[in-house]
Amino acid sequence: MEQQSRQEVIWYDIQIAGKKFKISSRLGEAHIREVERLVNDTYGQIKGKAQGQPSLNLAMLTALNLAEQMLALKNGRRDEWNGRLEQILHSLDSTLEQGNGSQQQSPQAAGTD
Repeated sequence: MEQQSRQEVIWYDIQIAGKKFKISSRLGEAHIREVERLVNDTYGQIKGKAQGQPSLNLAMLTALNLAEQMLALKNGRRDEWNGRLEQILHSLDSTLEQGNGSQQQSPQAAGTD
């Protein structure tokens, strides 16, 4: 039942920069409220730095700022996973080298007994 409710599209009333919007989402009200807060916070920060700019310019700067943050997170995760994979491969290589070394030594050790 929980999965079905997540698939259902629900419409929400939100307010961004003093303007009301209706948006739909399958991710629930808590998610929509977090998005609303993030956009309003970012808009407010940009408005404080770019005083006197028309609201359309502020909206575009807000969208650009959020897109840049999203791409930085996305690329950062990719870099993080690449780093982890390199560590795992290095560890695997070391383990395999150690395993090969002990196999080569095993016949010699057995022959000396």
